[in-house]
Amino acid sequence: MKYIIGIGSWVNGDDSIGLYLAEEIQKINKNSDLEVVILNQEILSLLTYLQEDFEKILIIDALETDLEAGEWRIFSFEEVENLKITKSISTHEGNLLTFLTVLKALKINLDKVKFFGIKPYSTEPGYGLSEILNKNFNTYIQEILKEIEKP
Repeated sequence: MKYIIGIGSWVNGDDSIGLYLAEEIQKINKNSDLEVVILNQEILSLLTYLQEDFEKILIIDALETDLEAGEWRIFSFEEVENLKITKSISTHEGNLLTFLTVLKALKINLDKVKFFGIKPYSTEPGYGLSEILNKNFNTYIQEILKEIEKP
């Protein structure tokens, strides 16, 4: 089974990008080997999927990186962990640190886990996405679906 998992917070602007993208992909998904999951501020729930026998997991999230707002990049789990050492990268700061610690302790193989990270424009309280993320929304969907199909 392959999983696309959107994480974020509905009430913090662009921090909700993973949720909106997962919601849209859920509507159009016709692949029975692909499950799309929406985790609103429930990052530790990812453990459920990581303990199963999975083919691939792609986690969609707003990540603070050196990219420009609206740009995206695919990260391995190791790259995300290495970035975490040098600066804050996730809008889910405490939860992501806890999650990484738990995964390491459980010795879970993360080679088949990737992050689709999108640089937010704003994570201030409020509903909806910024103009730049809305403009790129369909591109994100195409790239996510392309990535999940890669071996």
